[in-house]
Amino acid sequence: MLDAVINVRRIEGRINAATTKRVAELLQRHPDLAAQAMRRWLAQRGDSR
Repeated sequence: MLDAVINVRRIEGRINAATTKRVAELLQRHPDLAAQAMRRWLAQRGDSR
């Protein structure tokens, strides 16, 4: 049972690392769109307070 939990955590870690790498690549390729998205997100957060 413990081995299965460890394996699942290892797989989840790999998936998270792959996702983070892909997001970073997208941000590097499209910094203007990333900045727009961040501005919208921050504006929405500011409106909800």
